[in-house]
Amino acid sequence: MTRFIQSKAFTLVEMMLALGIFTLIASLVITNIDTILSSTNEQSLQQIIKSAVRESRYLAAIHKRPTYLGFNYEIKKLFITDVDGQILDDFDCNYKDELQDVEITFHHILPNRGNPQLSSQEQVSEQVNWIIFHPDRSSMPFYVSLYYNEEKSTHHFDPFSDLEFLKNSK
Repeated sequence: MTRFIQSKAFTLVEMMLALGIFTLIASLVITNIDTILSSTNEQSLQQIIKSAVRESRYLAAIHKRPTYLGFNYEIKKLFITDVDGQILDDFDCNYKDELQDVEITFHHILPNRGNPQLSSQEQVSEQVNWIIFHPDRSSMPFYVSLYYNEEKSTHHFDPFSDLEFLKNSK
């Protein structure tokens, strides 16, 4: 009397098939994660400016001292400094092509001085080297002119937040 004992185990073919499916799924997930991470590292110049403005306001509030945001044309970096000139943070604007020319200029928007008929396009402005952010997270109204990759754009910022309130592209 011989009895056949059936074991409840996986065969070698089933294990190889499961391993192949697992490897395929893992390679797809890793490829997608790599794509997502590389795309988040590449910020547009506008996003870099917004990040620098946000960080300048934050550092002024944290240190309880004014901070200054400026652009160095030689090395194409935005710098945040304190009153003593110590660099608190920097932002590289050479994010895609080192051969492209990047120009960033800051402009204070001056008061209308009794002429309320001027539109936001005609407001008097003054080009400055630094935008000053105060510890109460405020600044003088300003806009930033960008020139990159033969495209010009102007970005107006709210003096109390890092929000853009008007954008003109040319």
